[in-house]
Amino acid sequence: MESLPASPSTEGLSADYLALIQQLRATVKERPEDLQGQTLLAQNEARIGNFVSAAEAQGNVLRLKGANRTAKDIADYAELLVLAAGGYVSPEAETALREVRVALLEADVSLPVARDFVKAVQDKATGQAVTKSVTPGQQVVKIVH
Repeated sequence: MESLPASPSTEGLSADYLALIQQLRATVKERPEDLQGQTLLAQNEARIGNFVSAAEAQGNVLRLKGANRTAKDIADYAELLVLAAGGYVSPEAETALREVRVALLEADVSLPVARDFVKAVQDKATGQAVTKSVTPGQQVVKIVH
């Protein structure tokens, strides 16, 4: 398995798209409490393979949503943490995965189903090899969906 690139690749991305990403970063920096901005930033940073920044933005999404965050929000965060660490499941990612399990149980999902879901999320994130034919952004989209 190849490790994730040290920095995001901008190869194949249009100059307009990259300019929009820069503008989004600047706007979110000015307005860190903007939930929609943080959500868009997390999605687009992941799309270009900048998993560290995507995880940071998704962490802000969780903070801003507070009690209204969903199991999917938390699972997305856990997956981004694992991808940012090149497949390593850090203690922070493990905590997020436990939160997913708890959220599912609170939603009356059975324990075996909750455990299987969390294991599947973890296995997908840790077992993904970034091949030369698939960009890191395509990889995270495949994992999340």
